[in-house]
Amino acid sequence: MSRGVEGKVTAWGLRLQVPAAILRELELDIGDDVEWVIEERNGEKVAILKRKSEREKRKKNEKRGGSK
Repeated sequence: MSRGVEGKVTAWGLRLQVPAAILRELELDIGDDVEWVIEERNGEKVAILKRKSEREKRKKNEKRGGSK
């Protein structure tokens, strides 16, 4: 996907709304685990949003003492 989606930050804190077009493109649903990565590209900071893999989710759950 190379197109951009514009918007404004409407809240400051631990949560940020992600535009519906991005959610559809990444096939994300409510409750999915995601990871934000900040990188510098061409002198600008960019945020990369990706869905956590099932393996990453299991590792996180094991650290919390869960069964899955």
